[in-house]
Parts: sequence; structure tokens; C-alpha cells
Amino acid sequence: MNTKHFYLIVCLLGIGTIVNLSSCSKDEDNSDDGGGGQTSATPFTAITAADGDNTIQATIDDTKKTVTFAFTEADDLTAIPVTFSLGEGYRLVFPETNPATIDVSASTVVKVNNGKQDIIYRLSGTTTAMTNYIDEEKIALVGATPVITVNNPAKSITIAYDKTIQMDRVELDLSQALAEGVTVQSENLVYDFSNSTKVDTVALSYKNKTIKYSVKLDVTKFVVNPTSLGFQDVTTAYSGIPAHTKVYHISNYNLPDISTYLGDMDENPATTATKVDVYIAVVDMNYMNFEVVTNGNGQGVNASTTPDRAYEMTQADIILSGEEEQSLIVVNKNIEQITYDNEHQDAGRGAFGIDENGKFAINYAFAQGGKVYTVPAGNSGHCAEWISNGTAKEWKVTYAGGGYPTLMKNGIAVKEAEAWENDGSAGSHWDSPYARAIIGITYDYKFIAFVASGVGKNEGIEGIGTSQGGYIMKQLGCKDILHLEGSGSPFMKIVGQNTIKSTKTHDVNTGELIDATKQKALDYCIAIKIKE
Repeated sequence: MNTKHFYLIVCLLGIGTIVNLSSCSKDEDNSDDGGGGQTSATPFTAITAADGDNTIQATIDDTKKTVTFAFTEADDLTAIPVTFSLGEGYRLVFPETNPATIDVSASTVVKVNNGKQDIIYRLSGTTTAMTNYIDEEKIALVGATPVITVNNPAKSITIAYDKTIQMDRVELDLSQALAEGVTVQSENLVYDFSNSTKVDTVALSYKNKTIKYSVKLDVTKFVVNPTSLGFQDVTTAYSGIPAHTKVYHISNYNLPDISTYLGDMDENPATTATKVDVYIAVVDMNYMNFEVVTNGNGQGVNASTTPDRAYEMTQADIILSGEEEQSLIVVNKNIEQITYDNEHQDAGRGAFGIDENGKFAINYAFAQGGKVYTVPAGNSGHCAEWISNGTAKEWKVTYAGGGYPTLMKNGIAVKEAEAWENDGSAGSHWDSPYARAIIGITYDYKFIAFVASGVGKNEGIEGIGTSQGGYIMKQLGCKDILHLEGSGSPFMKIVGQNTIKSTKTHDVNTGELIDATKQKALDYCIAIKIKE
């Protein structure tokens, strides 16, 4: 081989080696994003977050794949605005928006993609800012002793209901519970949780910053499913019944002695298996439109309304019979009838009504001077005295009706002696087994319309006593219970269909059919329509 050929071969081998090395280098280079561009060595050039009025940068560890923030102003790390600045060739997979609001109080996944694969980082944060504005050990209620749970990170206060609490007047006591430098910004700390589904707030102030805590009443311990008591869900038997309504039926119930008044019973009284015919309609009161129906048309009523007639007038989803004797009646803000002579006598009987703000309640009430008033239980005296000394409070009801006796108020069962004092009625007169119409409000803001048949003696159904009906309603989770009517008039229609037999058409003693075409006339009926 001559020298010329030798140098030519060496040159060719050198060129091949260079090409081969270049090819290897290309294969090992991970910067190719698959699209012909260049990919940065790391996914993020920066990650920032809002810290009060400031913006801070995260510490990024690309080896451990972690992102950490150290906050000094932010106290709530559950919703922090975070902005990601991505390196060349990377795109953000999760979160799906940029900037994004992220819970950094715990480890949160952040996912990016480099054109070939997903890469996961873990993002979290800590803070040296004030976080425990309220001391859970020192928060309290005025006049009550419930368990209260404070979740400072989530800014929530949960009050576990017990019977020391008056649901329509729940007053927080934060006098010993606030951290140093924290003050109350809210005008008052009194809450009406008659609607226990409601969530309220308390506003605090710290270093010119407003901090809001949610406040709610937890009544789950007192919520009862009727099927757990043996009731059968028969809702589907009523074609066209709207949502937010359930219907239940039971034919046997363990009842206490008929002569024992509800408030005088033991918590667990002796009971006897009894054949009954009881229907209840359960309505979520957040979806309830409520009316009192009468044929009186502003001229007084005098027992002229039947359930069928009330249904013809309203086409309501539920019709429940009211009373058949003189009682408080308010229709569309007009007082059509009052209980006795309220100008001169002691007054204040059980009544129910819905006010101009849509709040439904059971109270002791009376009418005087074209107005309806409520009074607390256990007040003896005359109406005029109650008004003059401020005991009576005006009740601006749109619709209202009277009943008696009141069987339970604010979760406390009324004793027989108290029923005499509060309603002017109770005792042995109410111990007979008859048909019954009763209403109640549950702790979880449900309305229960209750009707029990008093006919069918040949079937072993003799009806129930007043307090026996109250006993069932108490077990169903009612906090307020009002008896409306007993004897031959209680009746309920659901979407136009009858539930129990009309007791007017049967002899209450023998069960013998008298007149199948008639229902007993009443002073008023209750009409309920369900909102969508």
C-alpha cells in the first residue's frame, strides 16, 4: 500500500468515527422534546404563590421532586393561588389551570409532561402566621353546655345539638376563647338555627384582617329514619308525589299506657304492642309552601271546610284536617278567628304558623287588636298584661291555625300540669282512643303531618290517645309537637288520594259505616304544596 492510499484510509476511518460519536451523542441526549425543539433540564423556572399581599417563591427540589412554600402571612392554606412558570418543552397537566387555587396544607400532586412522559412533583406549604384564632377548649354557648368543635384550618365551628340548646337562640360565648390580638367583628353572636340546615358565620378581626368562621348546628344524633321504627315507605303508592316528600305507614306500634301524659312518661316507658292505622307525610321544609284553608272568606268559619273541599280549592300536595272548634285562624295575614275572648280572658294556646319571612313555627299564641302574639310557656296572666310588660311578642304570620294541647316544645315534652297551664286543656278528656291529627317539626327541619285512624274496630283498630300520638312523633325525631284534632275528623289526602278512612263516615265506637259520601266539616284544613 502506498502512502497516498494509507492516508486516504485513515481519513475515512476518522470521519466514520466522528459520525458514529455524533450519532451516539444524539441518542443519549434527552433534550429532544419529540417536536424538534429543545427541552429544559428542569420542568419549572419558578413557582410563586400569594402570601397575604405579598408574592413568595417556592423551594423546588428537582431530585426529590418536591415543591415547598414557607408562608408568613397566609393563615388558611386550603385555597392558595399558585402560579407555575414552566421550562422550555414542558406543559402543565395538573392542575388544569394556571394560575390555580390549591390546597397546600397537605401534599398535593402537580403533574407536568415533557413530550414523552408525565413527571410528578409534590407541593405543600407551612406557615408561621396566626392560625388558631379560637381555642376549642374555651369556646362556649350562653346558657347551654354542648360539645363544640373548632376546626381552625378550615375556619369552622360545629355545635353538637343537645337539649340544653334553644335552637332559635344559639348564642356563642367567645370571651375566653380568642387568641391574643383577635377581636369579634360581628355585631352579635346570636343565631337562629330553627332551620338546622342553615350555616351562619362569625367574623373576627386580626391585624386589620377579617377572618370568617362558618357556624353550624349538628343535629344528626337526633335524626330518625321512620323505617327504623317499623314504618313502611309507601311513597310510590301516591302517583305524582313531588320530590322532597315521603309517605310512611305503620299498622302495629308499641304504645305506652293511654292515660300517661307525654311529659310525665319515663324516657323509656313500658309499652304494649297495639294495632294502629297511622300515616305520616314527611316534608323538607326548605321546599314547603304552607297555607291554612277555610271557607270563611274573612267572615269567620264555623266548621265549614272538609278535606275534599280544601283539596278542590288548592290542589295542594298534602291536605291535613285541622280543628273543628273555635281556634286561631289566620289566612293571608287576615285574622279570621281567635281563640276564645282574648280581650278579657287568660289566653295563649298552642298554634302553628308561617311568618312573612317564610319561617314555620309552633308557639303559644293569641290574637288581640288585629295582631297575633306569642308568649313563652308557663306564663299565667291576661293578654293585656303580657303585651304591656313585653312578655308577648308580635308574630307576623301569613297563615296560622290553632291546636291543643302542645305536646313538646323545643325538645322538652310537656307535662300534664303544664299543658293545663299553657293550653288550658289536657287530662283525661284526651285519654280516649280516637282518630288523631298531629303536626310536628323535626330537629333536621322536616315537617311531619300525622294522622291515625280511629275506625275499624272489627279489625282491632280503636284509635290512639293524644299522648300516644305524641309519643310516636317524639320517637320520629320531632322537637315541637302540636295536637290538632281527635275524634271523628282527622283525615289526610296526598296528591288527591285518601290515606286513612274518613272517620266521619263510620261510627267511632262500632266502626259501622254511616255515610260514605260525607267528611266531617272543620274550621280549617292545612294545605301544603311542594316547591321544585
